[in-house]
Amino acid sequence: MSAYTEFFLSSSRSIAQLQLLRISHPNFTQTYRKIRNSRLAVTVTDPDEGDQEYTYLPMKITALATKDDLDTGIKVDMGDLGEVFPKEVDAVDNADGYGTKPEVKYSIYASNDLTTPLYGPVTLQIKDIAFSHEGISFEASPPSLNVNKTGILYQYTQFPMLRGFI
Repeated sequence: MSAYTEFFLSSSRSIAQLQLLRISHPNFTQTYRKIRNSRLAVTVTDPDEGDQEYTYLPMKITALATKDDLDTGIKVDMGDLGEVFPKEVDAVDNADGYGTKPEVKYSIYASNDLTTPLYGPVTLQIKDIAFSHEGISFEASPPSLNVNKTGILYQYTQFPMLRGFI
């Protein structure tokens, strides 16, 4: 039985699950570590990075698929009212960094054990960002790791005689 399943089946009501997001991009001025459901800053032990502090940001995180699915993803609605992330998008624009998608690491910890995640961290990529008067929203899904192409791409520069068949 996984730690996440065991948490739901046998944990006390006083123990909360803490949802954490780590948002980064090579052109961002910093890496953002945000927590959804604790107004106090929380320091957790990340399996990859050691002890990291996460600060509160009002947001809503919705799963796009089941957690067992390889196509799992999340939709995030943040209450960032143009204070942080629009400036970071401008930094990506100024550096012409649109070839690299922002990365999101999503994990869930139990409030009584901040040393081991219940779920994750799952590495996702932000596909699109929408800004509104309420904040920002984005969908993050796994990177495409299995992209196979078979065959040969025929181009006029390599095969000029193809023009006669079109």
